[in-house]
Amino acid sequence: MLGNLGTLLIDLGRHDEAHQTLEQALMLHRQVGNRRFEATALRACARLVRRAGGQLDEAERLQGLAENIVRGIGDTLYVAMYVCERGHLELARGRSGRSELEQASEMARTARAAAHGLVSHALERLERAVLAFEAARPLVHGECPEDLPVVQSGAWWSASDQAAEP
Repeated sequence: MLGNLGTLLIDLGRHDEAHQTLEQALMLHRQVGNRRFEATALRACARLVRRAGGQLDEAERLQGLAENIVRGIGDTLYVAMYVCERGHLELARGRSGRSELEQASEMARTARAAAHGLVSHALERLERAVLAFEAARPLVHGECPEDLPVVQSGAWWSASDQAAEP
């Protein structure tokens, strides 16, 4: 529950609250030994750090921890989603996320999970961002502006947050 709330707070642009909520979720999941949800909270932390502060090294560290957990569990469905997040990190660094898109797509095909809503959504968002990058269209922290949440009367990101064209 706390992890989902943290993700919602990220999408609402309430980053300080999201950070606090995700830290609580991590603590609880670690206490009870729920590795899958620990990984989910870590991935959300990575997304928060990437979107809110652009601290890409820290986002990559958190993403790596999350991905290692789900790989250890052996859940290909979750691994594919986490590889998509890694693709957005690559794009935020000004590099193509094409190899991550191809890797995640292959995992989804292998797991026959492409129709699964979470994986499908993650793949679609990464594909749009990769195509935008390849067409030299602007991205915001590795994502298409139209895929970012809109908060109340406007976007939570400013024009100065847009990445330079590749």
